[in-house]
Amino acid sequence: MRRLRIKWKTKDLNTLINSKGGKMVVTKNNISRINEILKNKQSKKIGRFQVDIQTANAIIKVDKALKPTQRARFRRIVNSDIRRGSIIAQKLAFK
Repeated sequence: MRRLRIKWKTKDLNTLINSKGGKMVVTKNNISRINEILKNKQSKKIGRFQVDIQTANAIIKVDKALKPTQRARFRRIVNSDIRRGSIIAQKLAFK
């Protein structure tokens, strides 16, 4: 069988929009949760992965340093798999 690829057209790739009862509800993405970790100076569990301050700092540092097209791709990675995004961020931030 052939696997179909569906490309979603959205203004913001990082925001997941769910429709519930005719109302549009915007759920938080992982980047905003990581910003909360840095703001509160605490570790937090995102999905099944515990994110500490150093990992959050690396992800945000890399996110701010990237160009907009690369930033969208990086944010997609972080939103889909926080562990893979943190490994990439650690390699780029702390060479």
